[in-house]
Amino acid sequence: MKRYSPNITRIDAYLSGQETHPFFKPLKAYQNHEAVYYAEDEKINFKAYIAVHSTKRGPSLGGARFRSNYKVDSFEPLEDALRLSQAMTTKNTLAGLDLGGGKAVIVGTEGQEKPTKAQLKAFGVFVDSLKGAYVTAEDMNMTVKDLIRVSKYTKYVAGISLKKMQKRHGQKVSRVVPAPKPNPAPYTALGTLMGIQAACEIVFKNPSLKDKVVAIKGAAGSVGKRITRLLFNEGAKLIISDMDDHPAKQLTLIDLKNRYNARIVSSKDILKQSADIYAPCATGGDITSASLKTMKAKIIAGAANNVLAEPSVELEALERGIVYIPDFIINAGGVISVGYQYLWATKPHAYDPPTDPEIEDKIRDIKSVILDLHADTKSANIPLGLAALEKAKTILQTEIPAAH
Repeated sequence: MKRYSPNITRIDAYLSGQETHPFFKPLKAYQNHEAVYYAEDEKINFKAYIAVHSTKRGPSLGGARFRSNYKVDSFEPLEDALRLSQAMTTKNTLAGLDLGGGKAVIVGTEGQEKPTKAQLKAFGVFVDSLKGAYVTAEDMNMTVKDLIRVSKYTKYVAGISLKKMQKRHGQKVSRVVPAPKPNPAPYTALGTLMGIQAACEIVFKNPSLKDKVVAIKGAAGSVGKRITRLLFNEGAKLIISDMDDHPAKQLTLIDLKNRYNARIVSSKDILKQSADIYAPCATGGDITSASLKTMKAKIIAGAANNVLAEPSVELEALERGIVYIPDFIINAGGVISVGYQYLWATKPHAYDPPTDPEIEDKIRDIKSVILDLHADTKSANIPLGLAALEKAKTILQTEIPAAH
């Protein structure tokens, strides 16, 4: 019997303009990616993109996100994959991981909230076809349970239990005590807290969050609700919103309001609130030249990817006295967790066992990474994001991972 596979097409030659295609065309978001693929199966409404930006430091690792609210027949999901995969290269490099950057986007049908079993199978086969160039993990609207199903069809999956990863890669099963959590959300939240504290030290000369007002967009999400709790525990005053009008998300907002004495506002109004810190934890792109004009917060620091609509917006923010903490540094906690677990599970001879305290210690270093970047750039008034990108480029050009 013929093994199932969706239709898979390599498309980077069309995105670079080297070849022509009836649908795909050159895109600004394409930045010398090593490879970009598109897969589809009309029978099960499956469409997905995988962008491999770099494998110089190791296999390209990045989460798979599932979204159904893209414009129909647009390049939005492809552009998401392209931008996010490039950010993953920078994120993994600055985090010290022997991994490159990649990203996957699964496109749902209108109103679809989660992928079907058939779509997860198709995605697993799609990932496996790349023979390890891309390692998938959890991202928006994907769960650990989804990844376990994907792992039935490919071994190139991070963010599931160490035992499952070791077995899939033919390694001897070894216990790690205390074991790390497969779910990256708690680690992403911890890293985001570290980044917010670093930002407070930069702007307010004190890392304390006591009585600081934080406006959180995406508070009802898996990471957002954890950040809400951490900020409350640090003494912050909270304003919360969520882009999703689904009843379950709205109930979560109400629960957060009651637990943490938070004030709920609409997602359209969250940016305009009188807050010290704006923490975007949903989809990116909402920091624009226009939104900066109405923003009262002096800090932009959250778990969302691609927060800035354009890179140039960071310079505008700096000119307005607003400090932006690069998303590819502040939200690296999740990939630090799943990345170290995957590397150890697949190459146990090359890495120390990733215990939970060890991973948390690495994530707490996010604060010092940000403060060191600020110390290097404040005299020249260079945006942190630009400085971080240049640092990552230097590392990629000069350093070879020890495990290679």
